[in-house]
Amino acid sequence: KIYGLGASDNKAQVATLLKAAEKIQEKQLDKGVVFMFVEKEELDGSGTKKCLEWLEQNKEWNEAAAVVTEPTQLEWIYEGCKGTAWIELEVETEGGHASKNLQNSVEEVYRTYDEFAKFLPLTQPQPKIELTKIEAGDSINKIPSQAEAKFDIRTTPEFTAEDVKQTFQELTDQLEYQTSVKFAEEPSPPSNSQG
Repeated sequence: KIYGLGASDNKAQVATLLKAAEKIQEKQLDKGVVFMFVEKEELDGSGTKKCLEWLEQNKEWNEAAAVVTEPTQLEWIYEGCKGTAWIELEVETEGGHASKNLQNSVEEVYRTYDEFAKFLPLTQPQPKIELTKIEAGDSINKIPSQAEAKFDIRTTPEFTAEDVKQTFQELTDQLEYQTSVKFAEEPSPPSNSQG
């Protein structure tokens, strides 16, 4: 039995890998095979990081390849993996009573999101941005002067975490309000078949 976030979308893959491990044991392979089942894939990827650290300390391979069994609706087998860049954006505007015509920090977050999306290259695979969290305001009749937002950006070799940060910085530098942009976590780089 498997419980927890991600169990539903990955239980078939786990069963498949366990069956593959059983079959591999029957064969005499001249190459090493490691099966990794990790935790916190949906949160911070720390399970994968720990497994990679273990591999680095315990295996001496000149070359390695990985098969990741993340669901793809059974449509494609992809080479490589998108990276992640989680961005925290703080926006500070004047704010004030809702009856006045003032800049709204929440609206400015959305405007920054819309502008950023225009910079995403039309490559395959395509980078992706999602606004995943926003906190602002303390009263229903006040325009919030401060908004804190978090973005999940999936990066590619053509649009890396550095491109993400630089694009956010350039966008917010042009705006009339005070902003702060930083990575929420250390970015995970994308990979492709060339490494």
